[in-house]
Amino acid sequence: MRVVNSEKGITLVALIITIIVMLILVGVTINLALNGGLFDRARSGARQTEEKVIHEEIIGSLDLDSNGKINVYATFNDAKDLLESQNKSVEVLDPDDEEDVNAEMEEITFKVSDMYTYKITKENVMILNE
Repeated sequence: MRVVNSEKGITLVALIITIIVMLILVGVTINLALNGGLFDRARSGARQTEEKVIHEEIIGSLDLDSNGKINVYATFNDAKDLLESQNKSVEVLDPDDEEDVNAEMEEITFKVSDMYTYKITKENVMILNE
């Protein structure tokens, strides 16, 4: 009489080989993530996205005069109110003091959240720290 081995399954050798291959893949992935700059690129992308979102919020606050030029003072105040309602700080850089900001301004340079610098002129809104 012959005994037939009818048990099916993986062998211990196959299991060990599978674990070794998985460990190699995990090691390569972690090495690429840490040394390949993955996290730095992600942080940079997040910063650029936030910078552009703030720029779009400023653009959304544009107030044009009768000649189609940007009303710098009104646009700045509207953008400042919107940004501060989102808990973002706004600091005027030029002119030197926020109390010098008035309706006759030709341009205003300001910093948002101590990170992003913008300039509003009668012609456009610019991001200065790209």
